[in-house]
Amino acid sequence: MEDLKDQFLQNGFVKLPSFFDEEEIDGWAKGLGWLIAVQLKRSGGQKCGERSPVGRLSQNLIVLNRLSTEAQGWIYDEVNRRPWIHRLAGDNRLIELAQLVLESEHIGVHPRLNMVMAMPGRDWHLADWHQDAFYGPHHHLVMYVPLQTTGAHNGGLCVAKGEHKKGLFEHNLGNNSVESKFLSLNPDYLTNESTLQLELGAGDLLLFNGYLPHCATRNTSKDVRFALTIRYTNLEDDYFINRGWRWQDLAASGLAALQSRNADD
Repeated sequence: MEDLKDQFLQNGFVKLPSFFDEEEIDGWAKGLGWLIAVQLKRSGGQKCGERSPVGRLSQNLIVLNRLSTEAQGWIYDEVNRRPWIHRLAGDNRLIELAQLVLESEHIGVHPRLNMVMAMPGRDWHLADWHQDAFYGPHHHLVMYVPLQTTGAHNGGLCVAKGEHKKGLFEHNLGNNSVESKFLSLNPDYLTNESTLQLELGAGDLLLFNGYLPHCATRNTSKDVRFALTIRYTNLEDDYFINRGWRWQDLAASGLAALQSRNADD
């Protein structure tokens, strides 16, 4: 376990292959699938038939998005309130890892528990190179779990290995290479040697530092890319204590930018 922490501190991330099994992934897919199915029925659509649980999720969400562009946002918000995702955030396996890399017995779970649903060919929700620390508490840990194989073909994560050590970079809209709602950092800040495309399997667990620059590319596959993200913070950190342990979901400039732009879905 100490090797894991050393790797995390050195690189800014660490991957634990096959951390979750197929049964656990199918359980999350079932929980998300119910929400999609309800909205699909409301919109007059037909559910997809014989495919894997995650494959059915993808096809049903694509159909739903054609019928009701606002429904994906409703599902995104409701996932955050489902008991199964809160049980996952409180899983002792994850808590112990968070305590290890954050070096504290006292950690907090960020109230926003995300299910990434990256639609094929869409740009609006893409985030170019950025640091999660810009959009939230500066001292935190991100845990990322793909529900299917992810990589360059479906917009999987790219990371800038070791660049978390440089601290927080400036972010602004002028650095975006696509029409996106997010602010991003200038990729020229990063060395070519540090950037790499991650290849992850279903159920792999990726831990990365909130300061680690990363991005997602366009999903060029025919399927939606699904992943869970959960964030933890060290409650003993002076920065956090001095703020009264208050979470700030977005940096002020980031929030202003998001509010000033209109999404197309």
